[in-house]
Amino acid sequence: MLRFKPLTLADYDAVCKYLAYEKENICDTLPGTIFMWRHHFGTAFCIDEDMLFFRITYPDGPVAYSVPCGPGNLGIALQKLIRHTEGENLVFSPITSGQIELLKDHFTVAQCQNIRDWADYVYDVTAMQTFPGKKLHGQRNFLNRFNKLYPRARVEAISADNLELCRQFLDVYEAQVRSEGALAELGYVREVLDYYDLYGMLGTCVLVDGAVIAFAIGGKRGDMLYEHIEKASRDYPGAYQKIASEFAKMYGTSEIRFVNREDDMGNESLRTSKLAYHPVELLEKYVVYV
Repeated sequence: MLRFKPLTLADYDAVCKYLAYEKENICDTLPGTIFMWRHHFGTAFCIDEDMLFFRITYPDGPVAYSVPCGPGNLGIALQKLIRHTEGENLVFSPITSGQIELLKDHFTVAQCQNIRDWADYVYDVTAMQTFPGKKLHGQRNFLNRFNKLYPRARVEAISADNLELCRQFLDVYEAQVRSEGALAELGYVREVLDYYDLYGMLGTCVLVDGAVIAFAIGGKRGDMLYEHIEKASRDYPGAYQKIASEFAKMYGTSEIRFVNREDDMGNESLRTSKLAYHPVELLEKYVVYV
């Protein structure tokens, strides 16, 4: 029987050792996303015979498992999951189309449910840096407006020198938030700031008159840059375009081709905003019943 335990920050290094074997490009396989959202999903994990397993519990949804990853034997790991869930429905989520084919080598797949609200938005990294061409002229206009209004704005990598300024900005930002879901997310963001060195992520902030007015935090894998967090003050026109551009510039090094800006969670205004940046791909995610 697999022994799952709740995921905590104390497990960060041990889990990241196995996530280094993960090849999928969806944001859900990055340490930043997994740990930041662990409370929301009641995430538990197990390491058994050199394979890492995750179990998540969706609010008002199924208990689901990840496809195990690590240097061990995948077939044996999947057989252990079968025994572990005997008498229950075995559900995998979130799963990519490539992982569905992998699971078909081991299971009869009864149902694949494509969840549009979970699809990751992927963009060309150079396009996110400058917003070129007709399609992105609206985003470019906002960026130019910000640069014209705030010519002395500074861009810095997030570090010990400005972390407290980021926290102060989040206090101001939180005062304008009304929904319970958004407030819960800000709690997760605060944890990332409080344990920034442990999370080991990449961050960019924009300062005007010595105060942070926007920041973005993410990570890298392969040729993909990930943006897990993006917050900006709406009191500064173009601040969202500015931080998106500067994050892509700061970390869009030569090996990076794309930026994954995660999903829209079914929020219509967020979907409209993400589509306005014209993604080159939507990475589909599935719930798979076997």
